[in-house]
Amino acid sequence: MGYASISLLYMQHIINKQIHSTITSKGQVSIPAEVRRVLGVGTTGKVVFQITQEGAVLLTVPQYRSVADLAGAAGKLPYPPTEQDLKNIVAEERAKAAIKNS
Repeated sequence: MGYASISLLYMQHIINKQIHSTITSKGQVSIPAEVRRVLGVGTTGKVVFQITQEGAVLLTVPQYRSVADLAGAAGKLPYPPTEQDLKNIVAEERAKAAIKNS
């Protein structure tokens, strides 16, 4: 068992407050009510654990909480993409990622 210390970033002020939560034998952590209030999520909400290069772990709310939130995010295409168009886009993005990560 261990404890998770969470530094809360609220509005433009940094609140250095530690709120402890126990890690279960299944590796699960309950997000305390105060943290959920600050993040604006409920008991069934989604959160993201981000690990910085310095090793800090940040707890944030995903920009898009559901697939429905993505509607219109990419703009509109002049025509519906074909399966081949989608494969080409994926291949291009993978190539960019490979170059970036090398």
